[in-house]
Formats: sequence, structure tokens, C-alpha cells
Amino acid sequence: MLSVSIGGSITRRMVHVYAIVTLCAMLGASCFGIGFSSAAPTLSATTNPASFVYATLGEPYCLDPAVEYVSDGVDLLLNTYETLVWYDGPRADVLAPVLATEVPTVSNGLISSDGLTYTLHLTPGVRFHDGTLLTADDVVYSIQRVIRIHDFSGPSWELEQVLTDYVSSYVGYTVADYLAASYHAPWIEAVFHHLHSKHIITETDVQAVAEVAVVKVDDMTVAFRLTHAYPAFVSILASPVCSILSKEYVESHGGVVNGQQNDWMNTHICGTGPYSLVSWELGVSITLTRFDGYHGTLPSLVDVTVLYVNDVYTRVSMLESGTADSIYLPSSLEYLVTGNPDISVVKGTPTFTLEFAAFNFHIDSTGLNALFGATITDDFFTDLHMRKAFSRLVDYASLIRQRGGGAVQPNGPIPMGMLGYDPTVPVYTYDLAAAQAELDQTINPATGHSWWVDGFSIPLFYNAGNVYRQAFCEVLKAGLESLGPRFTVNVVALDWPTYLSWIYSNPSMMPMMVGGWLPDYSDPDNFATTLLDSAQGYFMTFSGYANPAIDKLVREAAAELDPAVRVSLYSQVSWLTYGDVPYLWLAQPLSFQVLRSWVTGYYFNPMHSSLYFAALSKVVPIGIEVVKVQGKPALSAVSWTFQASSLGKWSLKIENNGLLKLSIQVRDVSTGMKIADPQVSFRDMGALPTGTVYTAPISTVQGHTYAVVVTPYGNVGTSAMLFEQFMPG
Repeated sequence: MLSVSIGGSITRRMVHVYAIVTLCAMLGASCFGIGFSSAAPTLSATTNPASFVYATLGEPYCLDPAVEYVSDGVDLLLNTYETLVWYDGPRADVLAPVLATEVPTVSNGLISSDGLTYTLHLTPGVRFHDGTLLTADDVVYSIQRVIRIHDFSGPSWELEQVLTDYVSSYVGYTVADYLAASYHAPWIEAVFHHLHSKHIITETDVQAVAEVAVVKVDDMTVAFRLTHAYPAFVSILASPVCSILSKEYVESHGGVVNGQQNDWMNTHICGTGPYSLVSWELGVSITLTRFDGYHGTLPSLVDVTVLYVNDVYTRVSMLESGTADSIYLPSSLEYLVTGNPDISVVKGTPTFTLEFAAFNFHIDSTGLNALFGATITDDFFTDLHMRKAFSRLVDYASLIRQRGGGAVQPNGPIPMGMLGYDPTVPVYTYDLAAAQAELDQTINPATGHSWWVDGFSIPLFYNAGNVYRQAFCEVLKAGLESLGPRFTVNVVALDWPTYLSWIYSNPSMMPMMVGGWLPDYSDPDNFATTLLDSAQGYFMTFSGYANPAIDKLVREAAAELDPAVRVSLYSQVSWLTYGDVPYLWLAQPLSFQVLRSWVTGYYFNPMHSSLYFAALSKVVPIGIEVVKVQGKPALSAVSWTFQASSLGKWSLKIENNGLLKLSIQVRDVSTGMKIADPQVSFRDMGALPTGTVYTAPISTVQGHTYAVVVTPYGNVGTSAMLFEQFMPG
């Protein structure tokens, strides 16, 4: 996926109130709303343990997994739809079954020995948001639907590359054209065997190919037929493009029209995920609610609101005040929340994003030199010595520092943490002497001298507003111009449409392109082919780079079924890439998430960069300081009420500081009945003079209001902190 970057405390007499929130995947059902007696403040909705608010910047393009290809939308789909298999918690290298009963492997017989057939058995009893039961018909329909829609700017290519050999790209072309470029899968050739070789492929033919590629075995079993061995396919099954929809729901809302988006499904959701869509107010918010018919562990959070707030300082203010539980904040702005004990920063795990500068091997130097005063040639970067010289002119450490240290320097096309990453491959470092030595070995074809002797002027471009791309241009300018006055760099800002159009121009006036790549699925081929394959690579239109030895290794690794052999092949790819320098590898960002300090249990997985709400729970204890004062015990009593919005268990965590005992009374205001009257003796419980104890849980009824009175006994000035806890379920 192309990267296009664009609380406190209230103190009252004898009562100290603050919120502590924890997140845990094990908690189920709903939570409760807390209300104090009239003398106490009312808590905001954010401290409601059933609610979660996330303030961010980007909004989805749409909500259809067959079409959505923007990370902001994909993150939302992960919370509402499910796939047959998915990542195991924070592990991007381990898959777990979700809608399937097992992850297919060759060893368990669910992947054929030739790697062409994947069979998956479905988990029984799974319901969609519309109440219908999951069957093989839904799975087959969902995947075929992606291929039949084949949205040009969407993610269908992930499936088409291996299930149909991109048949949709040949609509309007002949059968002969398509079959000549295909892997000649017999079941696909059978679709066309009765047609003339000059038959023009239509959308109906695309549907026919989809129907032989994804098939129903029985009511709870499906099979995928690959045109060629591709071990990354199991990772594609975990991609949002393989989200499973309710066939009945889609058919009742427009169905599938070949080659077209479904307007209803662009704004509606009907999956099996832990959350269902309540509303989407464009430019304002998306609201989700827990799907109580979910087949897995019920999430603790009932309501989730994603707010779209463009201004970063407004988002920070929301986090500081507790209006938001978490926000999107660039790592470079960490200083805005540093030192605030109410805010937690979770960071430091490598993402799977690579940022790089690609060399252009066929520059439009005529236009470049005329418009920007450059003095370079079309083939300027075809000289390996020139590329190596530039690799030594970048102060990579400075670029990392400018990001606040929130990145590491990559060593090649495979990101750290992914299968095939080889830590022994070195990185290039800032070295002006080495750069001079390489420039001395280059040849200026116009003079026969080295470029070190002649010098040159070169412009570098970035899209206006992108501080990281601008920083690279400025750092490279500083390095090159430090070699002497013969070398000049003109740093130029372009508007985004111009920058993008120049990337796709062939040839392009842009000598180097600063870009990034986020994985579509967790497999090294998604990087190696994209960045290096001269025939299939995404960036080859711009760069024109071709290395036959690398091409051969990349294609062998993509088809190899043995993981150990694949690791060896990708190591060779990384070493050859290091020697040939088609890119400057600039940064692999590290994870960065900010949350209220009451949030725990968050984990980062590089394949879903935002929050997975179902992994979170929110229990809101209210800390109350109970102090023994002069006079009768009743004068020291503290009281409050809470309303339970679900069935659950209520209890107190007590941190004693010298009290002898506590008397606790709990009364159901709704019925007038006293339901508990425990006497907590700290001496008997081993918590005298200090220590922590817990009261026995008290069952609550949904909708009932409960009154709590706590009376301390002990010497004047002794105290205890009470933390009210509620476990839904």
C-alpha cells in the first residue's frame, strides 16, 4: 500500500476523585454509569467503562472491504468485519483461526502439496450483524464479489494476482491476449475453451473465472484454487479484502453488479465482527456498538466513537481533559504530552512501513535542465558509482533524530520483524570521503571527465507540507554541497497533484522520488515484488530499475513453499540490493500510540496500525479517600451512588493506611433492600497498619441504582483509599 503521508483530579473535603481505566480482552458484556450524591461531581461520558472515544485525523473513503484501500477505513473494518484467519494478538508472523476452524498448512492437509488448493472449514454457529448464520455460501459470495467488482483503485488485486491472473484487466481484450499472459490453470482455460481466441473478454467472463476460482465444497467448507503456488496467500486470507459479508444482506441491498461499486455497502456494514455500525456522520464521527450476538468473547466496551478532529492541539486538549481515551498524534509531537502522568505513550516496536528514496533511471533531463537549471543527464543514476555516492551523502542519523528517534534505518526491502529479514545486511552511513571516492569513478558523457571534476546541479522535489520528505531533501542538499561549490542542490516544493503526476510520468523530470510502502499483507513478497521486480513492481514505472538476478530470486522466493528456503532467498535479495543501490533506505518508523493512563492492555500489531477495540475493556474505579476524623464514626462516613447499566459484579479494592476497620453498607435504591453489610477488619486480614484487601463481589441488576455508605474506624487522621470496581457479565 503506497504511503502518501500527508483529566486531572478533583479534591473535596475528605473525598479525592479520579478515574483509573484498564483495558482487558477478558471482560465481557456491558458496564455501568456512575453517579455521585448531589455534593459530588458528575463524571464525563468518557469515564463510563462502557464507552471509548478515539480522536483522529483521517476518515474512511468507504466501508466496503471490496473497495476500501485507505488505512483509516481499513482500521475500522478490522473492528466490524472478520476474515477466515487473522493475526494472533501482536504477532504479525502468526495466524490464528477466526471464521475458519484451522489455519491451512501443507502439514494439516488443508494446502495441497503443489500449493494450488487451499481448503478451509468454517466455524459453526457464527452469526452476522443481521442475525443470519455464516455458511460457505457467504464466504464464496464475499470473495467472488471482490473479483467481480474489481475496483480499479481498491484491493482486489491481492486476490486477482493469484486466483484469476488479473482477468479483469483484460476486459475489452481478446481471450488469446489473456491466456498468453496467464499461468494456464486448467479450470480457467476451461471457461474459455468453447470461445474463439478472438473473443473479447467481458464482465460476464470475469464472473465465470471468479466462480471456478472460489468454490463451495459443502455447507461449511470452501476451497480456493490458485493459478500458481503462492505461499503468501494464507496471509492474504487475513487481509481486510477477504472480509466476509452476509450474502443475504448484500443481495437485499443492491447485490453485485459486475464492475461497479455498491453504493449501499459503501456506507453500511454487515459482518460478523465484534462491533456493528451505528452511524457515520461524514467529517464528524463514526459510532460503533458492541454486537451482542458475537461468536467470540464479548468485548467489554459497548460503545465506540471515532471523532475526526483535524487540529492536533484540539486532539491533545481532548486527551488531557479526558474527553478522549486515545488520539492520533504524530511521534514528532510527543513533547506535547511528555510529563503528563494522566497520559501514557506506548512506542518503540518496528512497524512494517518502509520509507525510501528511489533513483530514476530514465530522467527527463531536457525538461528538468530547462526548467530548473539542472546539469544532469537522462542516465545520471544508471551509474552504480553515482548511486553509491548518493548513498553516502545522506546523514541518516540526522533524519532519525528529526523524527524524535521514532524510527530505525532499514537495511533493504524487507522490514525488520518480517519473514526474510536478514540483520547481517549492513546499512549505508554518512561518509563524505567515500562519496568523493565514488564520484571520482563516475563519467560525465558530455566531457569524459568524472562528475567529481565537473560537478553538477540537481533539483530535489517534495510535496509541500510533508516535513519528512522535505527533511530528506535538505539533508541530501547539505551533504552534497559540503563537497564544494561545484555541487548545488535546488530543493523545490510541489503541490500534491503535481508531485503525484510526476511520479507516474514516464520519463519523469524527478531525479529521485521520496516515498513509502505499507504492507497489504504480512509477507515479504509484498515488498520484494513491489519494490524490485522489473515487470511487476509498483515503483518500476517511475524508476525503470531492472536487475535480472534480483528478478529471478524475487520470483523464486514468491513461489517457494518451504519457509526456510524462502528466508535464504530473501537474504540473497537483500544482499544484492545492498550492492546495487536502487534505493536509499531512509526509515522504518516505530510504533507510537498515546492513550489516557487509565488505558491498559493496548498492544501493537504492525498489520493493523490503529486500535482494535475488541481487545480493550474499560473498568473505571473511583478512588475515594476515607479519613477518620475527630468525633463519632458517622461523621467520617462517605457515601455515593452508582447505576448498573448491565448485570455484573461490584466490589471494592481497599488500600489501608492505619485504619482498624471499615463498615460498608450497600443498598439497592430501586427495591429499598439492603443487599450487603460487610465489616472489614484490617487486623484479621493482615492489612494493619497498611495493606491492600478486596471485598467480596456483589451481584448487580441492570438498571438498578445502588447506594454505598462507608464508615471508617481507627485513630484520628488514619485513612484508606477505596477503589470501586465493576466487572460486567
